[in-house]
Amino acid sequence: MQERNKLLAKIQTAVQSVAKSEGYDLVLDSQAVLYSSSDAKDITADVVKQVK
Repeated sequence: MQERNKLLAKIQTAVQSVAKSEGYDLVLDSQAVLYSSSDAKDITADVVKQVK
């Protein structure tokens, strides 16, 4: 459980960093979105790069 919490904290930090550097006001989990336009930006790859 402790390792999971460390990983989640690392992911949270990476999401905040990517969002700030890209100028995003809001980042949503893709499973929480009912509709998204085709020009929506998926930042998953950017976050994974920072977590590694």
